[in-house]
Amino acid sequence: MLRAWILLLALVSFLAGLATGVVHERRSEAPTGAFAAYRERLVREFDLSPARERGLALLLENFERELEALETRGLETLEPELVAIGERYQGWIRELVVPPSQWDRFDLMLGAPGALETH
Repeated sequence: MLRAWILLLALVSFLAGLATGVVHERRSEAPTGAFAAYRERLVREFDLSPARERGLALLLENFERELEALETRGLETLEPELVAIGERYQGWIRELVVPPSQWDRFDLMLGAPGALETH
């Protein structure tokens, strides 16, 4: 009888560990950062493959780093540079992430009010 209890305890411990690992993995995959909502929207709107989603994540992380670097220099005098960086990343996302068949939809989405809001 004691053996049955030990096996039951071992099984319950294993299942609890497995469940914890699955939950942790799902949480760690959730987008983070200033552009998380934008990333999620693009993935959902254009049904991006995992490879395209990873590319998007890298682009947005680099974009965020560039913006942070500009902030340290003072944003008031850097508006033209900010616009240029935004347009460059927007072009890369369009060309490298969004499937070519969806470029018209992407362009329309960017023209919509609040399309690039980061919430």
